[in-house]
Amino acid sequence: MHGNPPPWPARPALFLDFDGTLLEIAEEPGLVAPSDRLRALLPELGPACGGAVAVISGRPIAEIDRLLAPHRFPAAGIHGLERRDAL
Repeated sequence: MHGNPPPWPARPALFLDFDGTLLEIAEEPGLVAPSDRLRALLPELGPACGGAVAVISGRPIAEIDRLLAPHRFPAAGIHGLERRDAL
């Protein structure tokens, strides 16, 4: 590839994978729970990225919401079969 790489965006977007990235992988999906630190950090990311933060998962969006309550984020669930845009 020749030339300069494209410039870094002024406001990056974050697409955060739920299981295995935000949460540890467990033998049973129901055994995981977000840490207090994660619960405190996630709501801070939206303002830092101009609202461009989404959670992606193989889980249903309702389950993501339950685990991250009271916070709700734009999300893609069931490997993209469900989608919720910005609230």
